[in-house]
This record gives sequence, structure tokens and C-alpha cells, in this order.
Amino acid sequence: MAGPLRALEALVAEMPNGSEPVRVVSRFASDVPTELAALVKAAAPSCVLLDAATAGYETVQAAVTGRLITVARPDLTGSPIVVPYDNSVSATAAVQVGVRIASLRREPLLLVGGVRAKRLARQLAGLGVEVRVMPSKAAAQIPPGALVIGAGGQLLVRAEQAPGVVDWASSVVPSRVGPRDAALR
Repeated sequence: MAGPLRALEALVAEMPNGSEPVRVVSRFASDVPTELAALVKAAAPSCVLLDAATAGYETVQAAVTGRLITVARPDLTGSPIVVPYDNSVSATAAVQVGVRIASLRREPLLLVGGVRAKRLARQLAGLGVEVRVMPSKAAAQIPPGALVIGAGGQLLVRAEQAPGVVDWASSVVPSRVGPRDAALR
């Protein structure tokens, strides 16, 4: 149990300062799905990351009222980061996740969609996000090895039950500039 906890705490430590607070919780349970669902319901976190292979996944995901990110396939190292965008609430939440991951990795974001995707891409580019748009009809040409967030992807995103107005700027992770990087300017 100590190994997975250390791995989770190391993952949390990689988050830049000013990020959302993250709590790593561990405990022994005789009925993991029921107890985890009760813990999620009581804590009411704004976001829950859950593996689709989690025992009792349906019970736990039903208790989530915030954003739910489901790891449908375990390989999350793909590039580029691709998000199908149709302006739905869940697609918008998926783009927010994609922007955050792209910002952390300093990689481009590829939106797949139509006019609305182009409009959103312009807005995100204005915030410093490297973003491109691929027409929906070309979606079959998504680069092999891409990390797809949203329908059919490695990460599935369900929006919160009561989503608010999107603050895109808060989704962009500022570049970390270290002493070496500052000397290069």
C-alpha cells in the first residue's frame, strides 16, 4: 500500500504552485465500492479521477456530483492531446482537462470540430495555448498514439452536475520559469 501512496503523492507534488488543492486518501475497507462512494459523497470534491476498472465503478461514479474523469485506457502518454468538441457541457469540460494537460506538458492541443471549435481555438490561443483545429469529417485522421480526451478516448470526462461559467484562463497552467530558463531570456 505504501508504494501506490508514494506514487500518488509524487504525482500531486508535480502540480504547479497555485493549483487546486489535492488530497490523497487511503484506508482499509471491507466493501470498497460502498465506502468509496460514501467518502466521495461526503467530501463532494470538485473533480474525481477514477479508473474504469475500479471495483464498483458504477456505484462510485453515481456518487460524484463534481467533474468525473474516467481513465478508460491506461496509456496516458500519447501526443498530441486531442479533444472532440461539439459545444456540449461534457465536451467543454473535456477541453478544460485537455488545456490543463497540454499546458503542463507544454504540448499543442488539437480540437476536433466545426465552427464552434474554431471559435474556441481562437479564444484559447489568445490565452497563450498552442491550439489547432481539425474538421470533424477528418476525425478519422487523428494521429496514431494521440491522447484523446472525450468520447472514445483514453480519458472520458463528465461535467459537473451544476457547471458554472467557464473561466478558460484558470485552465491554463502558467509556464514555470526556473533560474536556468530566466538566464536564457
